[in-house]
Amino acid sequence: MSTVVPASPIRVLLVDDAADIRVLLKLVLEFDDEFVVVAEAANGEEAIRLSAEHQPDLVVLDIAMPVMDGMDALQQLRLVAPQTKVVMYSAYDSGWLAERARGFGAAAYIDKTAGVVDMVGQLRSICQPA
Repeated sequence: MSTVVPASPIRVLLVDDAADIRVLLKLVLEFDDEFVVVAEAANGEEAIRLSAEHQPDLVVLDIAMPVMDGMDALQQLRLVAPQTKVVMYSAYDSGWLAERARGFGAAAYIDKTAGVVDMVGQLRSICQPA
């Protein structure tokens, strides 16, 4: 049985103020041939600039960050990269945060405690054509 690999990988921007989290996510995503990390950011302002520059297919966006948090950045990301899917992820497991993120245009909200392997599967599903 073979896995179908898309013609071009899903281009990802990782946004988290914790460098170790970004490194872990990048390693796990790039181990999978379906993803390539095109840029990384440590706060919302960097995320907006890099999204405008790279126009990634997917932004994985933490909520709690310095300078500009993920919720504030999400609204601006939707303007500078309207075709990009944004997935909010956080250690805060709160239904109201997920609802608010979706209201601002997030494709999904993922709990960080779910584990990176589960997260990759969720990201793959989110990026599937409708």
